[in-house]
Amino acid sequence: MVSLPVDTDLRVHRVPLRAAVTSRPGMPLPLLSMTTVAALWIGAVPLGAHQAPATVGVSGTILMRLVQQQRHPEYPTPSLQSGTEGIVVVEVVVSDSGSVDTITLMEAPDQPTADAVGTALRQWRFAPLTYQGRPARMRAKLFFYFVTLDGEGKVFTWHEMAKFRHPLRSFESRASPSEYRTVSLDRWNTDHRGSGVLLDARRRDAFARGHVEGAYNIPEDELFERGPAELPFESVVGIDCPAGFSEHCAHVASTLSRTGFTNVVIVDRPRHVLPE
Repeated sequence: MVSLPVDTDLRVHRVPLRAAVTSRPGMPLPLLSMTTVAALWIGAVPLGAHQAPATVGVSGTILMRLVQQQRHPEYPTPSLQSGTEGIVVVEVVVSDSGSVDTITLMEAPDQPTADAVGTALRQWRFAPLTYQGRPARMRAKLFFYFVTLDGEGKVFTWHEMAKFRHPLRSFESRASPSEYRTVSLDRWNTDHRGSGVLLDARRRDAFARGHVEGAYNIPEDELFERGPAELPFESVVGIDCPAGFSEHCAHVASTLSRTGFTNVVIVDRPRHVLPE
């Protein structure tokens, strides 16, 4: 990851290209309902002796509700001409006055798309947040999808992308089942390989070191926003679950269920089953 102040350039350090999207007419996505106000306080750093502003971790969805001024990223001409598509993932820190302090680049398909997101975000402004009676800074991940449709470049936020791909669905938060069906990796490959999506919810660096062939990576802390934008609701989604991680995998499955996925299974496998 490369964390930079807003007056310097973002540098691409990894170029994973995401799955292609279906060309479908879209419309703005209604705001998701807030699951709990307490989520605002997750990750807060206590005030120090000098009364420095706390840094509060919030979801990208909550941060977008606080936007007062924004500029949409523009599709760079070099990326459009080369047919480059993909997702740009950044982590932003918003100052206690509502301006963007730093932008950390996590993922991008190429340098021009990363630069386009950085240029746009430097002009965003947010409503200030108060924590324990004092102004606070906010930290959140934001996601932008660069897609070409009939030769024209489109840039979507994750909300817009979800509605574009699934225009008839409601994305209100839902209750999750108390338990999930578990299948072996062999059974998954027999029944669902080629028709389902095997989701690997580990961090990017762990996924890059090795993963089951055909697995699709969305880190767990990004799944609530990115899942509806990237995964197919009509297909079965299997959670890649190495031995010993059943509780973690159930939490990942629950996150998918809460965003509307109804056909979720746990794919149990030995920890050593990874490509050479």
